[in-house]
Amino acid sequence: MLTELDATPANVLARMVASGAKDVWLIGGEGVISKAQETALSATFTVHRLAGLDRYKTSEAVIKAAGVAASTPHTATLPPG
Repeated sequence: MLTELDATPANVLARMVASGAKDVWLIGGEGVISKAQETALSATFTVHRLAGLDRYKTSEAVIKAAGVAASTPHTATLPPG
């Protein structure tokens, strides 16, 4: 699901809740998904952030974590939109 810099769109949040997600994986640093959004999501979900110094390092982090995310049931992934 795609998100915005400062806040999770209401329709995305509703979908995450309806899906029964317990974990949310933010893909990107605080320059693309704000710390405020991470904090807001952490009130409802366990939030994990995958980020690197650039998009290539972020991709590496995603690839390394893919096994962890795949083995975690009820997971939502939020890349920047």
